[in-house]
Amino acid sequence: GEKIKLIRLGGRSAYYCPNCQK
Repeated sequence: GEKIKLIRLGGRSAYYCPNCQK
């Protein structure tokens, strides 16, 4: 699936994959 880039507080960037299962 596509990864959505999320910008978090503190200047760190995180990637969230809604179609991926952990």
